Amino acid sequence: MKWKFWSKESSLESNDSIQVKEREYSPSAVSSYIGTIGYDGEKTPGEIGNIKRYIPEFRRLRLRSWQSFFESEITQDVINKFVIWSVGSGLRLQAEPVRLVLQSNGVSLSSDFNREVETRFALYAKSEESDYSSVFSLNKRAAECKKNAIVSGDCLVILRVDTLGNVKVQLVDGEHLQNPFFGSRDLLTLTRRGNSVSHGIEKNSKGKHVAYWVVNKKGEIKRISARDRSGNKRAYLVYGSKYRLDHDRGMPLISVVLETLKKLDRYKEATVASAEERAKIVYAFEHDKDAIGSNPIQSHVAESISGTKVKTEDDSFTVVDNEKANIALTTEKSIINLPPGAKIVPVSNDNDLNYEGFYRPNVDMICAAIGIPPEVALSKYDSNFSASRAALKDWENTLNVDRFDFSVQFYQPIYALWLSVQIAMGKIKVSNYDSYSNEMINALNNARWIGTTVPHIDPLKEVKAEREKLGVSGKSVPLTTAERAIETLGGGDYETIARQYSEELKLAPKPEQKNKNGE
Repeated sequence: MKWKFWSKESSLESNDSIQVKEREYSPSAVSSYIGTIGYDGEKTPGEIGNIKRYIPEFRRLRLRSWQSFFESEITQDVINKFVIWSVGSGLRLQAEPVRLVLQSNGVSLSSDFNREVETRFALYAKSEESDYSSVFSLNKRAAECKKNAIVSGDCLVILRVDTLGNVKVQLVDGEHLQNPFFGSRDLLTLTRRGNSVSHGIEKNSKGKHVAYWVVNKKGEIKRISARDRSGNKRAYLVYGSKYRLDHDRGMPLISVVLETLKKLDRYKEATVASAEERAKIVYAFEHDKDAIGSNPIQSHVAESISGTKVKTEDDSFTVVDNEKANIALTTEKSIINLPPGAKIVPVSNDNDLNYEGFYRPNVDMICAAIGIPPEVALSKYDSNFSASRAALKDWENTLNVDRFDFSVQFYQPIYALWLSVQIAMGKIKVSNYDSYSNEMINALNNARWIGTTVPHIDPLKEVKAEREKLGVSGKSVPLTTAERAIETLGGGDYETIARQYSEELKLAPKPEQKNKNGE
């Protein structure tokens, strides 16, 4: 038997092109040659299986995800907890303009700029005037946007400015994004511009989002520009998760566990239904090989049908039957006289014992796929101190990253447009704003968004640990500020509390002065 190998040899006569020649070698000579094969991650043929190139069907994924949110209490609980922790009652603005960049361009901000901007924006975020439909506040809309982005994969945000200068926020479900009809004038127009459209997103040749095509209630497809003439964002997508660079639409965060969630839901329903059916039949009659095969309650059935007492031939049965009435009267208990070879056994199922062992690991896996610790999702902190602390610290890091991402996607464009409108209306004083470059505008709009902090399991231990890290020389160094302490405790706004406290001190009675003699 001979094997065929393919070798590559260089030929100078053909301008260094590669010529492939077939050679045959005997088995004895194979060990002296190195074979080259392609590697696709599979070492043993057939172990991994066929290669699959997934093409997301965004609409079907979106519908399945909302179906799971509606039907599965696990999905709803985990996602609601994620939204509550991540956004909660809304993220709070901390204006942090980069003053060094502004000063280098000849711009000087007042000392009250941060406080004024934060106070005005806090009132705006709590007001229903921030909502396009004037129903909810901006903070409520933020939580809705986060939930829809996670479940649907993405959510379209449209910003409008009314005649009074109020920035209105409108949320559109990603399901309503749709391409213009084939052959329509809109499609021909955007094609002439050199743009393309996919899944309702119009992009230019560089891949930048320039517009979104939305189906309104009348069934008409309308074009929404992504930016206005000043360069401010007017429409943008907030994503829950993305698949690949080539896909512009988002994917539901639970896409990877949709099938597991459905199977787990069926398992739970089957277990509960089985337990309910067994509860209706608590005991059963079991017959061994010596049983005579008679029905222990046959006489009771006959009596219920005929309404008369059925006589038995067995004297022992008769004696027991005569005593049933006395026993029932004195102890309120009933007796069944069993024939030889029969006994009563309880109906049970070992699956009930394995329910927790099967159900909980799958819930843990689902929480891990979504990115939330199961202790937080289920509000079950039954581990030891170290394990619970590790879970909370891991969750705190996840929260910080997620909040930063969400604030950049959702809050920052709203704040940038709101601030430019406030300056244009003269409510916030900034000199020569019309001449600002993009760098200066970005420096002015720079901000930090904070939410509810993750509480420590034992705050005193955390403080002592940080104090030990500072050493003896840092024993008296403050570890926080009054503003950060109030933020950590969720006590409200520092400026308001400090001002209120100063007013209360004026009203409080002053302590009596003591003389040198202590009197």
